[in-house]
Amino acid sequence: MWAFALPWGIEAPATICVRDEPDAVARKITKIVPYRDGGFAILAPYHNARRGFLMKYAFDYRQTGRVQVSMKDIVEYSADDRVKLSYHADGFVQFSSEGTNRIVSGRDPKTGRPRGIGVLTNPLIKPILTGPNCGITAWGLVDFAAAKPTELKRSILFSPDDFHHHADEQPDECNGILIEFFSFTPHFLPHIRQLPNGTLTLPLWHNGYEGHGAHFDFRVLLLPDQPVFLGVICHRIKTDFPASSGFNLAGPGEANDSPIKDVIQAMYPAPSDKDLPSIMYPPTV
Repeated sequence: MWAFALPWGIEAPATICVRDEPDAVARKITKIVPYRDGGFAILAPYHNARRGFLMKYAFDYRQTGRVQVSMKDIVEYSADDRVKLSYHADGFVQFSSEGTNRIVSGRDPKTGRPRGIGVLTNPLIKPILTGPNCGITAWGLVDFAAAKPTELKRSILFSPDDFHHHADEQPDECNGILIEFFSFTPHFLPHIRQLPNGTLTLPLWHNGYEGHGAHFDFRVLLLPDQPVFLGVICHRIKTDFPASSGFNLAGPGEANDSPIKDVIQAMYPAPSDKDLPSIMYPPTV
């Protein structure tokens, strides 16, 4: 394996910001932090929700568009602290503590299986061909922290002209955003374009996206000293979550030959009517 570096562009750690209306304040949605041993973490430190719930369930990837998942098929745990989505270079993806190490995580030393909420998927160097590696949905953006002008210099900013829309959703019905992350190998480097403002884009037809393919101008986010880089896109979507504001972190599907794969998600804030087993380590005395 080898790593590459470009003399321009935004490198992680970096914040992804969204301005959902032309004159709106830019809001900080998520932060991408690279790992020294490869991979990255997706954090959502810009929202005040701290209690969420974590899910693992089987998803049929033959479905496209808006789909419903039966609650009886979901393994759920509560989390009384914020998590981050940790995406390791070897394809181990899990939810772990944002900073307190209070949430059960890691791999069982005997079996190698995730101990908390996690999956084993493709290594980053072997990109997922059917869609994104992971993503974050956010709604009620007014409750996310505002970005200062100086912060935008180290951020990727999406504005209304940058949004994608699903064909089955009307733009005036959309009340949230979906940010998706894709991994790309160095073979795609020659296709990167630099805009006059310094923004790096990767214009590309993604042949496997949602089963029928789509063209995107991916924003390029470099992972220092790693043999892959990230492509980022932002959709304007319709959401119907019970909370007026929040976010949902979604990981990839388990690597197997079946169209039905285990997936993981974290929802913040947690619904107040749920009584779930906790995934927190017990407090020490």
